[in-house]
Amino acid sequence: MRVLLLALVVSAAVAAGGRALEAPAPAPQAPSDPSKEPLLSLADPDAERQGAQLFAMGEEQEKQGNFLHAISAYESLPESAAEYEMALLQAVRCHRMAAEARWAGSSRGEAARAAASAHLKAAERTSARFCSRMSDPRFAPRHPGQARARDRMVSSIQAELARFLMHEAVGRTAEAITLLGCWSSAMPADDARLALNWSVQIEGHLGLGGVEAACGLIDAMLKRFPDASETPESAKRAAAALYTETLASARAGRDRASIDASLRRVRRYTMAWFDRLVSIQAAEVLPAADRLQAIARRLNGLDRRVESFLDLNGRPIREPDAFMDAAAAYLSAAMASGGERRDAAALGLARCSGFAGEWDEAVEAYEMRTGGRSPDHDVELGFAASACGDPEKAAQVFARTVRWAEPQSRAWWISRYMLVALRYSSGQTWMAEQDLAELEGGAPEWMRGRIVELKRRITSPSEP
Repeated sequence: MRVLLLALVVSAAVAAGGRALEAPAPAPQAPSDPSKEPLLSLADPDAERQGAQLFAMGEEQEKQGNFLHAISAYESLPESAAEYEMALLQAVRCHRMAAEARWAGSSRGEAARAAASAHLKAAERTSARFCSRMSDPRFAPRHPGQARARDRMVSSIQAELARFLMHEAVGRTAEAITLLGCWSSAMPADDARLALNWSVQIEGHLGLGGVEAACGLIDAMLKRFPDASETPESAKRAAAALYTETLASARAGRDRASIDASLRRVRRYTMAWFDRLVSIQAAEVLPAADRLQAIARRLNGLDRRVESFLDLNGRPIREPDAFMDAAAAYLSAAMASGGERRDAAALGLARCSGFAGEWDEAVEAYEMRTGGRSPDHDVELGFAASACGDPEKAAQVFARTVRWAEPQSRAWWISRYMLVALRYSSGQTWMAEQDLAELEGGAPEWMRGRIVELKRRITSPSEP
């Protein structure tokens, strides 16, 4: 561990652009031949070709999961190769991935733990090579672009070693968080490398159950580095952990105001992840959409008995934007999938759009479904079509539902009632009266209130 500390304390100081953290002076080295130019300027085509070939070999082996072969290739590059420093970083990463692969594919006993420890020590030695190179004036960056690239590699090595310490086989998460905090304190407040550092800290805090500490860091990331590549995944992780914790708090009887505040935070983190997605994976987005809908229902005071907007019975939606966030996620999931998953996403989109009063979108979503339809869903489609000003479509849907729904079922009765209401709205008052009289005769108790109200409107149209 001493090598790790030396290498990364030096790295933190140099990468921070100052000397906030001083390290012991490196051991004296043999003086270089003054007749030779610095290695970075040597024109050595053979070494360059060899370096490029070895690096490409390492990348290919890494992609195939052959991490030991990849390490061998990366660590064999000549110092003069342009890819040398990147190869050291990749070697550190492969040591971690090799240890994780061994751990995942074993009984997780002492042999796997010893292998992880050996890989960690090897990664420390590789990072020490990087540190030694940084202190060698022959390899000093020649322009700001090179300096920035090296700084990013330093931060990446720090992140890899910290993740290594946090792995289950090593179990030194608290130590990793402390090191990450030390390294981040040496960086300027606006240093973009903080996003990577904080993202790894978030992993560590969540691994230890420190949800609030992780949320504090993601808040800082969203404020300072909203467009950093690490921000979306960190926001997603924080959202999932906070949601789980909030549900547990709700079951334990925590006050509603605190629960709602936490759920709004979960919603914000989830949308921070979703809005920055580059590639939509339905298997990933659909559960997030379900979570957003559950949050929207909670924030609007809807319990499980309210399955769709048909069950609102005049109850207002106070926060329609919460449903629109869920609708956006459902739309993406529907467009990126097919079959049952697409139908599930389309139904979620339709219902959330309806809750938000976006009836055109609700109609389009219901019609997007190709399977898993039910009379109840058709009733919802009919209501949405009527609400968006298309009584002809609504009437077609309700008439179809009467034909295929189970007689005397909820969907059957509502569809018959809506056909009468649509006839009245279209000016067919006499026919509406006749149909209503027939409907009233055998209506179940739960329909009678609606029928009485519609009858009053038909027979006394001048009354408010």
